[in-house]
Amino acid sequence: EIYETDISKDSLEVVKNVNIIKTEETSHKNDLTVLSNSDISSKPRKFVRVLWDIENCQVPKNHNALDLVSKLQKFLADQSPKLFGQGIDMRITAFFNPASGRIPSCVVDQLDKAAVEIVWVAKKREDADRKIGIRISQEMQVLKPPDEVSFMLISSDKDFRHHIQLLKNTGYEAIVVHNAANRQENNEDNASSWQQALELH
Repeated sequence: EIYETDISKDSLEVVKNVNIIKTEETSHKNDLTVLSNSDISSKPRKFVRVLWDIENCQVPKNHNALDLVSKLQKFLADQSPKLFGQGIDMRITAFFNPASGRIPSCVVDQLDKAAVEIVWVAKKREDADRKIGIRISQEMQVLKPPDEVSFMLISSDKDFRHHIQLLKNTGYEAIVVHNAANRQENNEDNASSWQQALELH
């Protein structure tokens, strides 16, 4: 469940703990760089929350949302420490308005079959941002200790910078998946491509 406003035009990238990295132009249209930080806790995770701004990062037309959820789960399971598997409470939540028509009904059905939680938002674009922010604040109140919790935000919206920084400052792992091309950030050596991670070809 992850993905792009226009994956054919933009490169994707995952930034762990909001480390600023430099995204290089690449010949792989679907590339996503996965960056890790040496100061991330290696303590096993008990809770993982994936918050998906799906109207901002849509499912590619040539992909099935049900399959993408499975690939996302595999991607999370392959992380160190694991972010999906036995003993881990992992929840994927998509924020959008099913009545708006911006997300095809077939995708809505596939998300439902994949047990993705759907949070209904108003027609105003800003409402998804607001409700994702509220959800982050709510989860931070109950999911403790922070070093046993990971958040993944799927969005290219810069309005979440405050929330991401707050998560980082309070000890939570924050993973950002976005499709913003040419973002200037810091280089990290430990990286793997989106194609390799989720096999999006």
